[in-house]
Amino acid sequence: EEMEAKRLYACVDGGGQSWKCIVSEGVHPPKEVDAKRFYTHVEVEGVLTRRDPRDVLNDCVSWLKSFEESRGVKLSAIGIVSFGPLDLHEGSETFGYITITPKEGWDMTN
Repeated sequence: EEMEAKRLYACVDGGGQSWKCIVSEGVHPPKEVDAKRFYTHVEVEGVLTRRDPRDVLNDCVSWLKSFEESRGVKLSAIGIVSFGPLDLHEGSETFGYITITPKEGWDMTN
């Protein structure tokens, strides 16, 4: 149990309004160490503008890498929660993609 408590885990919670990255220590119960939210829309000159999904996902990846580098640690695992539908068929050319979704601009996002 003591060994497990030192492990760091990340969760990426993808939603239509924002994607939140959370790093926790341990799992029983998890203790939040750090978190960052990346919004899917930004305000530009008073107008809410949709961000490119690749930019949102790149922000998540960069933040997690930066977390590891700044603390000299490696995450033990990363779990991802997302709206869908997702292609979960291993061997499919679009395995892991968000497929056809009502979330504007997110169709076929990898």
